[in-house]
Amino acid sequence: MLNPSSFQVPIHSSGSNVEQDVEELEQLRENVVALTAQCAQLDEANRAWQLYQQTQLDNFKTKLHDYLPIDENTSFDEIAQQIADQVTKERDDFNESYQALERANNDLRSGSSIIILDSFISLTTFLSRIHNQFRINQTILHGYSERIE
Repeated sequence: MLNPSSFQVPIHSSGSNVEQDVEELEQLRENVVALTAQCAQLDEANRAWQLYQQTQLDNFKTKLHDYLPIDENTSFDEIAQQIADQVTKERDDFNESYQALERANNDLRSGSSIIILDSFISLTTFLSRIHNQFRINQTILHGYSERIE
């Protein structure tokens, strides 16, 4: 086992060196105090920033809650993916409906019955609702993306 006294440094200094050492020690103490204060300020700023970011995310989640299945554990990346998935789904639904409308239109042109005309009207109404919902979702997405930027 090592003897702690073997680590002591003998002091053989003149008065001038002792004064310099005392001044250096005092300067080091002042530096430690200043750095400690800066660390505290940085910690406080970091906590404020984290609180702001969390508040923004919570507000964003609240706004989208009626449109997407979101809970408090859903991350921002998951929300973005859900929005992209929803837009893709609505676009696919719209394309399918449009294709059905084209088929109905072609049937009408070929002289099909009144039933097809009723289907055409129903499909037009349906497409109009999908189109309106798609525009609403785009507006919402655009509004939130502007807030985030």
